[in-house]
Amino acid sequence: MGNNSNIHIRYMHEQDLPDVVQIQYRAHAKSLHESPDVFYHKQSIFNDGCFVAECDSGICGYLFSHPWITEYAVPLNSIYSLPDVCNTFYIHDCSVDPDFQKQGIGLRLFIESKKTALTLNYHSLQLTCIKGMQNYWTNLGFTIVPGVATRCYGDNACLMHSRCA
Repeated sequence: MGNNSNIHIRYMHEQDLPDVVQIQYRAHAKSLHESPDVFYHKQSIFNDGCFVAECDSGICGYLFSHPWITEYAVPLNSIYSLPDVCNTFYIHDCSVDPDFQKQGIGLRLFIESKKTALTLNYHSLQLTCIKGMQNYWTNLGFTIVPGVATRCYGDNACLMHSRCA
């Protein structure tokens, strides 16, 4: 297990993306992998919502987030534009290297994203929850939004929503 005594949360830089892609490969099932081009795109369309957790040995976690539309899931592994009018803040991907999990790094990344949402005057958060993560997000105040297609994220994926206060 990695040591998080010197973890620093900061904005993501383009030069971080190769490490971010590698964490994705280690943290997610292959069916959920997004291409490096998609990661570069996500970082470029809304850098203010992109964060990394940096430890002594390098990047150990990341989070992509951006403004979005309530009750619509962001498509997986696709290049897209942000809508002209947004009414929620969407956490697209929060991942921690398996060697650094269960140390609160994901929570720290989430808190930074939530601060950004509040600064931009968004009062709700939304995300697509993948299989096995529902309890984690429920414990952070998220509830399931029924009836929204999330099939591209795999079985048991669901859209979740939370008030941002």
